[in-house]
Amino acid sequence: MQSDTGLVYRGNFLLIQEYLTYLLQVKMKNPKSVERYRFWLNHLLLWAMEMPLQKAQFIKTPFADYVKHKKFAAESQKKIVERRVHSYAGQSYIMRNNLPACRLSG
Repeated sequence: MQSDTGLVYRGNFLLIQEYLTYLLQVKMKNPKSVERYRFWLNHLLLWAMEMPLQKAQFIKTPFADYVKHKKFAAESQKKIVERRVHSYAGQSYIMRNNLPACRLSG
């Protein structure tokens, strides 16, 4: 994934992919729901760019401000920001428990 300013950090991309695979294969989420999560989480990837998510606190622009400047509808902005928290919780769970389903390619 690429933007005008550079490339997305591969480790972040892989974490998001693993999390989405986990939602599909372990949590048995509806594929349409997972596609919505993918859309929301892409904004997290573009915000972090080259910075690993583990160091996100060092990114100058807060994520909520980044989303606000994208000029989405207010409800979309809210969902994107909420999904960031959801993804952090999911990634932490996956890494903490070393779930084998996370390693499956999707």
